[in-house]
Amino acid sequence: MKNNDILLVVTIILAIVFLSWFFIREHAEIDARIGNTMKGLTRERLASFEFNAGLRWNQKCPPETLVQMVSCFKEEYDGQEGLGYGLGIDIEKMRVLDYWKQPVRLKIISRYCYQLVSPGPNQTYENGTGDDIVHSFNPYEWDSLKLNCGTSQQN
Repeated sequence: MKNNDILLVVTIILAIVFLSWFFIREHAEIDARIGNTMKGLTRERLASFEFNAGLRWNQKCPPETLVQMVSCFKEEYDGQEGLGYGLGIDIEKMRVLDYWKQPVRLKIISRYCYQLVSPGPNQTYENGTGDDIVHSFNPYEWDSLKLNCGTSQQN
């Protein structure tokens, strides 16, 4: 091989390495932006679900399970695929599914602190850490419980 041929091969290899690095870096940044956007949207969706469950709640005590919260929507959404909050609902199994089609969990931290927890993009529950998406709320802020249970309390 001549020096010009070697130089050409080295230049092509360097160009391929640079373009690969640039492509990978650019896509990692895009994936991070999309992931953060989905986290925000999913948190908003969980908040919207909780808010609307609160509007429909007609019991004297707060829910003890997510099934009870989902039951508020049963008559409205029976036979439909979605809740309209960007969350899926499986009326037959009485569960809420997140963006990644994973079940959302209701955690009762204390009397005044409840959490809706989605496992997030990695689809693994990490107890509210990692990429889990958490929406915390106080069910005593719901109008029906304010009326039946007195004023709301802070945790």
